[in-house]
Order: sequence, then structure tokens, then C-alpha cells
Amino acid sequence: MEEKRMTKQDAIYHDLKNKILSGYYQPWGTMDNESVLCKRYDVSRTTLQKAIQHLKQDGLVHSRQGAGTFVNPPEFFNLYSLRSLSERNAARGRTVESKVLFYEEVPCGNLSDIFHLGSDEPLVHYSRQRFLDGKPRLVDNAYMPRYLFRNLNEETLHGSMLSYMETCGYTVSHDLQTIRPIVADDHIANLLCIQVGTPIFQTDHVIYSTRNVVLQFVSEISNEQEIKTQSVR
Repeated sequence: MEEKRMTKQDAIYHDLKNKILSGYYQPWGTMDNESVLCKRYDVSRTTLQKAIQHLKQDGLVHSRQGAGTFVNPPEFFNLYSLRSLSERNAARGRTVESKVLFYEEVPCGNLSDIFHLGSDEPLVHYSRQRFLDGKPRLVDNAYMPRYLFRNLNEETLHGSMLSYMETCGYTVSHDLQTIRPIVADDHIANLLCIQVGTPIFQTDHVIYSTRNVVLQFVSEISNEQEIKTQSVR
């Protein structure tokens, strides 16, 4: 099992990220300069810059030489970066709710190659219907190793799973994604309140920790019919 210890740069990254998503730092506004932040967190400039680079990789901020570090507005965030549905909409004042469709424990089976575990190792398997401002937005179907998340229960599933991973002491590093077009079958059409046969997207995520341990495999089916990304230089 991973050693559950967060580095200084990770702690700074998470604190600044929370300040951005909560609106403490406003879109298009500047963050405090490096001297102020180094003093606040009692770290070297190198450590601080690594944390800010992580924010840049998430699409949360961008820098202008000689002008400082600026907060990107929510519409500039990459929709498929490592932020949960809850995190992506928090700064917009929108409400995200989850309905647990099922929660069970299953053997790893044919997911052994993804998790690098024996076929008999237990996984938590769950599915949720997620609502944005009261309207169905996506359905997820996920697996997580029980040995990493021993206290994961059905109540946990009503919040952000990325935030839950972090509260368990894991630092999420990256996400390998496969995006494919599908058409809605009867089950998905009913959950997303769309017509059967509607073209939509399924995104499969394999989420890794900084130590290259797979924390989650999740398939998300959304009723969004296009993928938007924007970049800031």
C-alpha cells in the first residue's frame, strides 16, 4: 500500500486549487505574487513553482511574463482534466447531486491487467446517476481497489470521488482517457432523459496516483453531445 504522506508542493497545490474553485481567487484576477506565497507557506521558490506548474497543467491558471499568475475562468478549464463534476461547477455556483444506482464488492476478475492485482482481489463497484442543477447530466460506472479504500461506503458516493481519494492521503497524478461515440440504449436514455438512439460520448478513465498506482477505473456516459476544450498561453 502507498505511504499516505503529502509533500509540501502537493499541499500548496491543493490549498491554492481550493482557493480558486471556491472563488477566493476570482477568474481573470491575479494570484498573490511568489514572494508572498513563499512566505505564507514557508517554502522555497522552487517548491512553490512546482505547485503552480501543477495548477497550470490542470488548466486553472496561466502566467504572463512580468505580470504574474492569472486565474482562468471556468469556461477555459479543460472539461476532461482531473476535476470532478462537483469541482468543475463549484465556482459557478451550480448544484451537483448523486443518486447511487448500486454499490457492491466484486473480485477483480478481468480488470486485473488494469489494476495490476490478482483476479480474486476485491474491488468496490458502484454506479451513480449525477444531476446538475436538478437535471440528469451523466451516469458513471466505477471500480476502486478495496485495499486502498477500506472505509469507502455508499454514503461516500454522494460526494466527489477525487476529493475522497485525496482525503485518504493519495495524490492524484494523471488520468488516461479513452473517448468514444455511442448511442443511448433504453437504460441510458431513461437515466439521462434523452431519446433512445441519441448520439453521446462515453469516456473511460484510468486514474493514477503520483506513485503510478491505479486508484480508479471509471466509465462516464454524459448527455453532452460535443467535447469542448480551450487553451490559454
